[in-house]
Amino acid sequence: MRLFLGLALGLAACGTTIHQIATNPPPHPLMARPAESVEVFTATQPQRPFVEIAYFEAQQQSEVSLDDQSVVFAKLRAQAGEAGCDGLIINGPNDSVVGNRHNVNTLRGYAATCIVYR
Repeated sequence: MRLFLGLALGLAACGTTIHQIATNPPPHPLMARPAESVEVFTATQPQRPFVEIAYFEAQQQSEVSLDDQSVVFAKLRAQAGEAGCDGLIINGPNDSVVGNRHNVNTLRGYAATCIVYR
């Protein structure tokens, strides 16, 4: 039982943390939406007029995180859907280096902007 509890607690620190910061008021009331309906942009911005309503920072919680880029993007998309965003613009990496002189690791992270069409 103790081994199971220890394993469960250890795995709990293996995911991704997402911080959300409001930036501008939305042009209309927002409603949560399915993650699949949130458009994701990595190389271009949408052609339609939009308002940036939130900034997201996603980062692996620890050096033992199993979340790769696709998982982090999926979690960002889900967070954007919960916030009522129409789209998510991935701004680029937001990595952190952690450790000490004997052991250094990079926690992978990404910055993104939540948008709503006008």
